[in-house]
Amino acid sequence: MCMITTLDHTRISKLIRRNGLDGKLSYLEEKLGLASLVESEVTPSNLVTMNSEVILKDGETGASFELRLVYQITPIYGTQVSVLSPLGNAILGSIENETITYLARDNELKTVTVEKLIFQPESAGQLDL
Repeated sequence: MCMITTLDHTRISKLIRRNGLDGKLSYLEEKLGLASLVESEVTPSNLVTMNSEVILKDGETGASFELRLVYQITPIYGTQVSVLSPLGNAILGSIENETITYLARDNELKTVTVEKLIFQPESAGQLDL
């Protein structure tokens, strides 16, 4: 079971409703329903939360790349990934050194490892991001 901050849970749920996506993102809605909630002030420093910046390692190629997990449906920058996407959903609630398998948009199983959590808003005291 994954852990998600109460604030992230609330904001993601509103994002889904506001955009008329109820019932259309079963992978994310299931995660939200099963997640263990934690208050932002006591969030483990190794937990990937919204607006976290991480270095991921592609399980197929071994290449490492940096991403920021964002709320936007269509991220503005190439280094951002939406929580509404399969990869964004997969890394939400993961921890450093965790390997995650997810079903990509092309219906292929993909694997990534969270190599490093570079920035986490909760650890930086930036809960308004």
